[in-house]
Amino acid sequence: MGKSLILAQLITEESFLEGDILVAAPQQSTTDVIKNYILYHTRHFDDGTFVYKERKKYIENTITGTRIHFRTLEDGAKNIRGLTVRLTIIDEAQLAPKKVMEEVVIPTMTTTGGRLILIGTAVEDLSSYMYYVIDSVKHNTRDFNTPDTFSAEVITVSADDNPMMHPKQYRDIQSKRSNPAIQREFYNAWGKLEDALFSPTLIQPHQANEYIPFDLYQQSYIAMGIDPARKSDNSAYSISITLNQKTITIES
Repeated sequence: MGKSLILAQLITEESFLEGDILVAAPQQSTTDVIKNYILYHTRHFDDGTFVYKERKKYIENTITGTRIHFRTLEDGAKNIRGLTVRLTIIDEAQLAPKKVMEEVVIPTMTTTGGRLILIGTAVEDLSSYMYYVIDSVKHNTRDFNTPDTFSAEVITVSADDNPMMHPKQYRDIQSKRSNPAIQREFYNAWGKLEDALFSPTLIQPHQANEYIPFDLYQQSYIAMGIDPARKSDNSAYSISITLNQKTITIES
């Protein structure tokens, strides 16, 4: 909650500068959380300062004309094509594919020279655009920064730096601090191999009954991956089901 709340405040302030803003995430539900916080903040301004266009998925600052667009990276991010923005914020960016970012998202800032902010968890995945960017910046393998021009920075924030974290949750994290998943989720330690996000594990069909209809998949081959940092409630998972030589994937 703390991250989304602060993001909403900063994006609201940013809308008083001219030029559209894009807020996106791999799933629309993640983007909607930020949108709802912004809607809450904008109620404190004079009537008519902000206008919400639900069907077109944007909030407009009527003083500057700046529109805050709320989109998803699902389905190849086709709902983002055609936008022109000066600021793009990607939440849960560790799940943003490099191909989608380079072919769809980055071009929205071609004519504006816009800024890109990636927010996510340390997951060592070569298909992730965030991992590619951070690795490039740290090892100088791409010309993000030159001797005369600063263009990219990696900022890390741990659980120790979060003033909004509840003391009970913080104590729980501290008690498990040596756990690789906790290190990745809360202390920016890059996870890989068996600790990678959605690392698949074969399970029996009846074990997946909470997520899929058991009677339809009794003879299927199922692999389920759960984010190790969220095993307590299985709030982030991926299930791949192979049946009759066809495979489908269900994600939380």
